Amino acid sequence: VGKALAELKITDKMVVATKIRHMADGLTAGDADAIVQDSVTDSIRRLRLDALPICLFHLETNFLLYADSLLKMRDQGLVRHVGASVMTPEATKEILHSGLADALQIPTSILDRRFVRGGICSEAAERNTALFVRSVYLQGLLLMPEDEIPPRLAGVIPVRRALQSLAGEAGIGLAELAVRYVAGLPGVASLVLGVDSVDQMRENIELFSKGSLAPDLAAAVVDAVPDLPDSIVSPGKWSG
Repeated sequence: VGKALAELKITDKMVVATKIRHMADGLTAGDADAIVQDSVTDSIRRLRLDALPICLFHLETNFLLYADSLLKMRDQGLVRHVGASVMTPEATKEILHSGLADALQIPTSILDRRFVRGGICSEAAERNTALFVRSVYLQGLLLMPEDEIPPRLAGVIPVRRALQSLAGEAGIGLAELAVRYVAGLPGVASLVLGVDSVDQMRENIELFSKGSLAPDLAAAVVDAVPDLPDSIVSPGKWSG
């Protein structure tokens, strides 16, 4: 990435977000400071930047334990904005209430509305905390062929069918419905979608350019999706 930014001369056109390496619990303040500083300076070197525009902890617990270490990097001008990648609405709420996070990466999708229901999106918008949304297609569960859905996740099938019906009535695809629904949530600054090819990148850009859903369609989406259990909306529990 650093080589591409430099050779294409697009550093000033891109906002790079990166992460601190995973950190164990129970570190001393000195050890945490050293790990964070080493991770930040290594990223700056690799990315060929003067400072990291956005730097997140990989884990919500890392932020709750070691936020001060990353804030020191911000105070030194090596990081401009700090935050965390999160997993649960409960810990995310605690991070938001701390007032220390500039950005959060959350898992949210048309199927997984835990963070919406928990008030995370609205509160982030009120606090001017940017939300980066990952798992927009719920690790592919939203778009995979129906006959490939594992039996333990079969509870998602009627919900998918209802959403496919809504998308068809609107004259759009299910992927577009999913992307534009999430893009319209309060506080959302960016969607984190995987890309396997140039064509897929172009398709993503086209979806982003269409903006959020019309209010009546977004409301219909909410009505069509019940509160699905964690065994479906949390990929970490799929193997259980």
